[in-house]
Amino acid sequence: MSRRLLLLAALTLVVGFAPAPLPRSQRGNPEEQDLRRLQGTWEVIRYESDGRDVLGRNRGGGYTFTFEGRRTVCVMGTHRSDWTIEIGATRSPREMTSTEAKNKTVLRGIYRFDGDQFILCETVGSGPRPTRFESKGPTTLLVMKRR
Repeated sequence: MSRRLLLLAALTLVVGFAPAPLPRSQRGNPEEQDLRRLQGTWEVIRYESDGRDVLGRNRGGGYTFTFEGRRTVCVMGTHRSDWTIEIGATRSPREMTSTEAKNKTVLRGIYRFDGDQFILCETVGSGPRPTRFESKGPTTLLVMKRR
């Protein structure tokens, strides 16, 4: 009987002080997740600059962004430009810096996903990165929908 009690006590101690399970691995890198979400072609459905609608004047030729990895091709009518992007998905709001391949123009912006839409607000020129999703002053606001 004392052997059984001793065995039961030992078993209780072993089970009671078993190591905690290992933590679950993180769900992945936020930048990589956002890059995966960006991949493909997006059509601009709203484009504002300094609070004014710009898309209305250019609606005939279409305006798209195609993301492939960290490269972006922007097509507006017959004009095409190639860009590379860097994103900061852990910042609030999320940040995107786009550098044009040909002229080395740099655009600093913020972005967010809203359902099936991608919203991008960028500063034109060398101004500071926007902090709000609005097109006041030297900022542009683009709302895109996956094509």
